[in-house]
Amino acid sequence: MLGTCKLCLSDNQELQKSHFVSRKLYYSGGKPLEFVMGSEVGFKPAELAAPLLCRRCEERFSRRGEEEVLKHVKPKYVLKRMPLSNLMAVAWSRDSDPTATRFDARDFNIDTEKFAYFALSVVWRRAVHEWNKDIPRWELGRFAEIMRRYLADEDAPFPQHTVVIVMVCSDQSPRRTWSVPHEVRDNLGCLDFAFDVRGIRFRVMMGQVPAAYRSMNIKAPYCPILYADCQRRQDEAWRLIRQRAGEDSQARRSGVTS
Repeated sequence: MLGTCKLCLSDNQELQKSHFVSRKLYYSGGKPLEFVMGSEVGFKPAELAAPLLCRRCEERFSRRGEEEVLKHVKPKYVLKRMPLSNLMAVAWSRDSDPTATRFDARDFNIDTEKFAYFALSVVWRRAVHEWNKDIPRWELGRFAEIMRRYLADEDAPFPQHTVVIVMVCSDQSPRRTWSVPHEVRDNLGCLDFAFDVRGIRFRVMMGQVPAAYRSMNIKAPYCPILYADCQRRQDEAWRLIRQRAGEDSQARRSGVTS
């Protein structure tokens, strides 16, 4: 169909079938992957796709971020020791924080710019479209346009007051899972979102981000990347996602019947 591209804002474009979460995450050589999408949980999700972007912007998303991230979470790494995690397990860390050891991402040939771009592109997609009734659009205020200009390569730098935290999971279970971005409600006084991608957790924070979290920004000069057991974090996050989805659904039903 023809329309206006949500990213570059060009009119009369042939819009592509744009996925909220990369289509390559849905399948893993026959092995089932668990997912969380709003209130829906399971192993065989319906693809979240809509005509949003022109071909050039679809290719931009792939080239600028998606390809770099997905090469670290290929299907053949599901339920196996993925190379990135394996390397981090024996590498020298930057610190010995017991909650999440920090490394320099450049030691593992990780393109930190592409990881950060990918994280922002996924969060931005939730701000420009309601993918289904259980995944409402997010209102990001001024950050929505700032992110769009950066993602569209409109001579805009990485957004100020924005932090991207990347955590590689040391345990195997998270490698079978992925989720759409969800809100983290830690009462930190900033916009705070997270999502899982087959053994890598992304967290995007915008606004008045506390200094402790700014120091973990993969865009910081020493390019920190975290390494930790993610199962407990993931279980708690997904429990809250399901709980909030149930609350939102109940609120909608109440609004209809009242």
